[in-house]
Amino acid sequence: LPEADPGLLDPNFSDLVADVQASVLRLARQGLLPSPGPTISIAGGGDITEGGDATFTVTASPAPSAPLSVGVTVTVSGDFGVSAGSQTVIIPTSGSVVMTVATSDDDVYEADGAVKATLDQGNGYVKSWPAGTATVAVSDDDDSLATDPEISVTGGSGVTEGGDAQFTVTASPAPAAPLVVTVTISQDGDYGASTGSQTVTIPTSGSVTVTVGTSDDSADETDGSVSVAVDAGDGYTVSGAQGTASVSVADNDDPPAPEVNISGSAGGEEGADVTFTLSASPAPSAPLAVSVTVTASGDFGVSTGSQTVTIPTSGSATLTVSTTEDNDDETNGSVTLTVNPGDGYSVGALSSDTASVLDNDDAPLVVTPEVSVTAGAGVTEGQGAVFTIAASPAPSAPQAVTVTVTQDGDYGATTGSRTVTIPTSGSSTLTVSTTDDNADETDGSVSVAVDAGDGYTVSTAQGTATVNIADNDDPPAPEVSVTAGAGVTEGQDAVFTIAASPTPSAPLAVTVTVTQDGDYGATTGTQTVTIPTSGSTTLTVSTTDDNADETDGSVSVTVDADDGYTVSTAQGTATVNVADNDDPPPTDAPEVSISDASIVEGVFGFLSVLEFQVTLSRAMDQDVTVRYVIRPGTAIEGVDYWPGAIEVTIRAGFTWATIGANVKNDRIREGDETLFVEITGADGAVIAADNTATGTIVDDD
Repeated sequence: LPEADPGLLDPNFSDLVADVQASVLRLARQGLLPSPGPTISIAGGGDITEGGDATFTVTASPAPSAPLSVGVTVTVSGDFGVSAGSQTVIIPTSGSVVMTVATSDDDVYEADGAVKATLDQGNGYVKSWPAGTATVAVSDDDDSLATDPEISVTGGSGVTEGGDAQFTVTASPAPAAPLVVTVTISQDGDYGASTGSQTVTIPTSGSVTVTVGTSDDSADETDGSVSVAVDAGDGYTVSGAQGTASVSVADNDDPPAPEVNISGSAGGEEGADVTFTLSASPAPSAPLAVSVTVTASGDFGVSTGSQTVTIPTSGSATLTVSTTEDNDDETNGSVTLTVNPGDGYSVGALSSDTASVLDNDDAPLVVTPEVSVTAGAGVTEGQGAVFTIAASPAPSAPQAVTVTVTQDGDYGATTGSRTVTIPTSGSSTLTVSTTDDNADETDGSVSVAVDAGDGYTVSTAQGTATVNIADNDDPPAPEVSVTAGAGVTEGQDAVFTIAASPTPSAPLAVTVTVTQDGDYGATTGTQTVTIPTSGSTTLTVSTTDDNADETDGSVSVTVDADDGYTVSTAQGTATVNVADNDDPPPTDAPEVSISDASIVEGVFGFLSVLEFQVTLSRAMDQDVTVRYVIRPGTAIEGVDYWPGAIEVTIRAGFTWATIGANVKNDRIREGDETLFVEITGADGAVIAADNTATGTIVDDD
């Protein structure tokens, strides 16, 4: 066929696609299949400068009998405004068409690049593999050197807080295109300016105005300023003399109002006047009305409530509060004055003061009550312990009594001193809460003792009472340990005893982990052992009797943490030694080794054999059997390869034999992959120190 590439008529198994195309063309030539269509090639036009059009000629051989759609993928290196991606061209019956790819002419100096067009696979034609891609070089036409303008900044006139600070940012010479400049705004003082970095665009006229707003607050503060600094950046330099400018900001707030404090007070006996001195600092320029509140403790006829005190321009005033003289014996009291917030002043730290009022009447004869405490019934943890505090005789007025709460055990009772008030009825109930926890503990108690205090005496017989607290929690979980039986020989069972102390009340499931040191065929990993109510059980771990001479090893059992038990710290792990019973190989036995191997994926079709050579250091008079395993590396078993047998025999009188793995020819483009072959045993020979070979599968896609 004229459209067939002669090079494709020879089978080439390194490229599966080429193999298929070659087979189809061969069958078409023999008349066994219809022709797959013309062969499509692509060629690039001359190299261009950015802004020009890259041209590609797409040709069909032979020319199609009807217009033919062909897919082409366009890619680009560099930033030249190319519309990349897949597109379709129509080849007319004349046999060729020119495809045009436009580029953009920018003002940015950049490295030269290229436009690349690649034919896509499609129906009704065959892609030419030698001529399936074409490239047109694109040259940059911008100068690499330019004179950067110098940027300066100047400040406008000073402003008052709340006004806008104006700055002019200038480029010299003026830029040929709008120029982005980075500036940093800062302020001296707290005037609400938006500080930090921002960008300013200088137009081709050469300058731009930057406006920084300030806030008009109500705080009296020192005058400050707003500053703008030009930051270094691309496409310009910063003026050394005018890289920073400042605009002053004036404060427009009045100084603070006077602060009012209570600077002194004087009390006395009932019937005398209580006085308070109020001071304003600084002294007001006009008489200042201050709101105050009078409160009283006791019944001394004080006129309480809110009133106004006027502080004159001297800066201080005295407030007099009258008290009443009566004949009632009563507790000493007090009068308190508090300055309230108001207009035209602020309230200082000394905003409240208290003056004492002393009672001057004799107390009547009083019988001091005796206070006792009795306990309620015992409780279970989580319930409240109830006590009755009683005064005899009953007090004429509510009586405050101090008691101390203690506990025996840890039942969450709030211990310490507290106050109980006995009403005029003569008794009061005190309830002490306890906590229901999950800890098994000894039963305990909560006790209340009446402390000595004013206005009462403590009963000598009933000054203390106790409520018993019963624990309601189960005893702790049993501790599980493991002990090992005697050592064994490979092929025998390693025996372990798993015990729980105290013995469980029901069969207890325990998790253990079995491990081994050496290769003795023990079943390792996690398993569950059930300890009966008798308290112990036996765990048997089987070993395998093989023919390989190896170092003595061991089998270990470890108790794992889980629910329903704790693990013994001293006996949480136990080990049974396992002795090897195989003779070492004869000293005159030959050494067996294995060599690395590689194969190209698909070299012999869908399956190819990756062969490794197993070699004896010298020939023997009898057959030598060699056992091995094939392990995956980056290659995946069952996907990239299938392993063969697990042993090979080197016949008497020979020094080598081969083993192999079947390698699959996939159609995936990937890196080279590996697998490993390890010699694990040999009858009639010893294994060389380097007993592992690497097999490499070379990708052909």
